Amino acid sequence: MPVGQPLARQRGSALCLTLALSCLLLYLASAASRESASMQRIAGLQSDRPRAWLAADAALRDAERACLQAARLGNEGAAVDSSGIVLLDKDFRQANGERASLFHITAQGRARRAAVTVQSWFLVTAMANGGAAGRRIAWREVEDEAF
Repeated sequence: MPVGQPLARQRGSALCLTLALSCLLLYLASAASRESASMQRIAGLQSDRPRAWLAADAALRDAERACLQAARLGNEGAAVDSSGIVLLDKDFRQANGERASLFHITAQGRARRAAVTVQSWFLVTAMANGGAAGRRIAWREVEDEAF
C-alpha cells in the first residue's frame, strides 16, 4: 500500500472539518453580537424613559404657568393659543361656590428613543387682589412610546 494515499485523504477531511467548525464559530459570534446590540438598545430605552418623563412634567408645569398668567391678565382664552391647552369651562363652579376656570392640558416629553405624553386638569381661581391661584386636579400618563 502506498504511503501517500491515506495521508492525502486525511488532509482533505481535515480541511472540510476545519471549514465547518469555522462556519459554526462565525455563526455563534454573529449571534452573540446581535444579542449584545439588542441588550444595549433595551438598556438605552430604560435610561431614556425617565428623561422623557421629566421633559413631559416640565412641559406640563410650563403650560400650567401659562394658564395662571393668562388668568392674572383676565384673558384665559390667551392660554388656549398655547399648544396643548384647552379651556374646558371659563365659569366652572366649585363645590364651595367659588368660580374658576378649568383647563385641560396635554404635554409631551421626548428623549432619544422614548416619548411620554401626560394630561392634566388644571383649575385656576381668580383672587380678590387681582392674582390667581391654580391647582392640578388630576393628571394621567396617556401613552408611552418607543421609537
